[in-house]
Amino acid sequence: MLGAPDAFLRMVSELRAAGHELDRSDVVKTMPRGYTEYADHPLAEHLRVKQLIVNRELPRLCRLKDTVAERIAGFAVSVAPLLAFGPARWSPSTRRLGQPASTAARPGRRG
Repeated sequence: MLGAPDAFLRMVSELRAAGHELDRSDVVKTMPRGYTEYADHPLAEHLRVKQLIVNRELPRLCRLKDTVAERIAGFAVSVAPLLAFGPARWSPSTRRLGQPASTAARPGRRG
């Protein structure tokens, strides 16, 4: 996110254009430890989100018919910007937030 702010904001914009918003139901009240210096950063509100999630409720009628798989596939296509951004920019198991992929910490190495 911090390593590619323009790409992150473009991804958020593309999600909005598709009718989605990042879920803000699970945020920390203050800036995460180690990121207090970014409290006034344009991405500060996004840095407080614990997970990058987009969701959409499936209508009950859809669940009763055989259209669930089609709905899920369509949803995956519409959230493709998030699916593409995540692995390319930040993976919690291998990188610290804001660290570019090229300097990512690897298991067994200090990053």
